[in-house]
Amino acid sequence: NICKVIGIPANTPEEATKALSDAVMNLGKEIGIDMNLQSVIPDEDNFNAHLEELGYLAYEDQCTPCNPREPIVTDMIQIMKDAYKGN
Repeated sequence: NICKVIGIPANTPEEATKALSDAVMNLGKEIGIDMNLQSVIPDEDNFNAHLEELGYLAYEDQCTPCNPREPIVTDMIQIMKDAYKGN
């Protein structure tokens, strides 16, 4: 498991997912990256106007079926909405 390799303690897949996510967010902040989409797409109205199109493009990406749980378009849209503010 990747968490053991990089020294992040985790006993379950859920703990590993949370620990790895937190480590990536903390690293980004430490090196000065704004960990949100808003920092690169400041016009929120424009972002929202294209969310459905982006959701379909993300869903159609060849990597999507490789996820442990295949997200549907509405999942992709929610992920992007959360990422816009950095949640």
